[in-house]
Amino acid sequence: MAVLLYTMFLSLPLRYESNDDFAMISELNGFLPGTDCFFLNPLTSKCLHALYKIFPNIPWYGLWIYLAAYLGFSMTTSVFFRRNRGLPLLLCGPCLFIIFFHCFAFASFTSSSLLLLFGVFLCLLDWAVTDKCPFECKYLYITFLTICLFISFSLRWQLVLYLSILSVPVFLFARGTFYKRFWPFAAGLIAVLILSAYFTFHANDEKHFSFAEYNRLRSRFHDSDKGEYYKGTTLKAIQKAGWDWNDFILFRNYWFLHDQKRFNTQTLSVFLQENDPLEKRTMIRQIASRAYIHLKGNQSISLILFITIIAIFMFQPKSLLSKPNLNIAKILISLCIISAIALFLMYHRFVPRVYLPLYAYILGATFLMLYQSSSAKNVNLSRIKYWSQNIFTMIIILSLCWLTWIKSKALIEYLRAKNMEKKIIMTCLLQVKNLHTHPDDLLLIPLNPNNNLLQETVHPLKEFSDFPAINILPGGWQINSPRYFRFLKHYGMQDGNELLHWTVNNKKALWFQYIEDQRDAYLANLIETYFKKHITPGKETKLEIANDFRNEKGLGLVFFAASNLSNNQAAAEFSE
Repeated sequence: MAVLLYTMFLSLPLRYESNDDFAMISELNGFLPGTDCFFLNPLTSKCLHALYKIFPNIPWYGLWIYLAAYLGFSMTTSVFFRRNRGLPLLLCGPCLFIIFFHCFAFASFTSSSLLLLFGVFLCLLDWAVTDKCPFECKYLYITFLTICLFISFSLRWQLVLYLSILSVPVFLFARGTFYKRFWPFAAGLIAVLILSAYFTFHANDEKHFSFAEYNRLRSRFHDSDKGEYYKGTTLKAIQKAGWDWNDFILFRNYWFLHDQKRFNTQTLSVFLQENDPLEKRTMIRQIASRAYIHLKGNQSISLILFITIIAIFMFQPKSLLSKPNLNIAKILISLCIISAIALFLMYHRFVPRVYLPLYAYILGATFLMLYQSSSAKNVNLSRIKYWSQNIFTMIIILSLCWLTWIKSKALIEYLRAKNMEKKIIMTCLLQVKNLHTHPDDLLLIPLNPNNNLLQETVHPLKEFSDFPAINILPGGWQINSPRYFRFLKHYGMQDGNELLHWTVNNKKALWFQYIEDQRDAYLANLIETYFKKHITPGKETKLEIANDFRNEKGLGLVFFAASNLSNNQAAAEFSE
């Protein structure tokens, strides 16, 4: 695996899965740095911030998440190799490879944290079902697992806490000798709970709690059914919240959330309460709808997992039927718990950085519970006669390899295409910076805060050496965060509404948009309408093009200057 990792680092343009990770890096080591990484463990934020202060050119964040991912996947694969070296292992290989490839090529602190957490649970489950520790020194092994649990907790600590329920299968299969050596890990779990309580109630200030409440409502608005359109309900909810249809489209579809006078905790609460889809659909129907959308959009990986699990069930019928009823009950209870968690995540947010580590855990737990005996029959891979007599087996394995190859090829092409787009965007940013007379005072503001210049394509082990030093206002979920307000304070503003006024006829402010589709060009008109109604009423504010880097198809990066001057002098000063 280390050789494969080294090859990936050298040959592929690795990146982050989302711009959340680049937001963390910017908070720790960017312009106006701090330690308010909202999703990251507060203790980890402080430690990484201190390391960046001492050695700012070392990619501490990228190294930390890759360390967690490597440990997690090493532990997961070790479980498969210890249990059986024959046919079941060969069947699981393609699925494990595609999960490994995706999680390392599209790095994320979420996937790294979950990979490590589930790796710990699988190692404990392996010990529990066989009642045999893989290492002679049991206390050293359990101490290592406890350390790995803390590393997982150091990243996405809240999610780790929620998904700790997936450790239940360990306790279902555990026996007496397991519990005798379990106390270091139990102490670690207690410590995690204590730290969770501390981080929740004492480690953060009032601003953090205020943003946490706002972000909870905002995530329900953007990531759940409560923010969607329902005939006869949504229009009334919009009116109750004091918005109009143009506001709703900007807030929901384009994340234009700067105006705290109109988009805030109070208006969000009113809208979500009035637009509750539970009155229209049952929870079961919503989960089924989300499951269908997920399976439709992720057919390859889901199909590989489904075929693999069906295959390992098919090749273990005799030993499964021969198990005691108690063991079968434990297997069914464990699978029900895992399925319930999968449906829960599918209803809330089932993105690759969440479901891929979960897929690895589902595959590993199923494998361990079916092949409980470490002395399970191994297949001699050198027996040509065996393979020639099992054509069906070969078809399954070749089909899994083919699906894995198709998916891997598509991911590599996507990585390279996005890397080329990133290079073009970086060139455009440098040109804009060089054209401006005072580049250090220039503030770039995304028209669509969810589209942050493909910052997620930054290489995890290069960080800011892979991105130009230019001031970009935090966007997306970062709006109203402590870092967002540090930016506003630096430029002499108090809130987002004042920011919108400040951008009009201001040489220091440039709006930008990366147009990937011709329909994206419509956004500028929506924002001009918003300015006319709520920011500069009675004046015709226009977003005049200052720098245009679009290609012949009309796609690419565009910079705008907000102006309500009849002669558009403010915009002209920005143009080349």
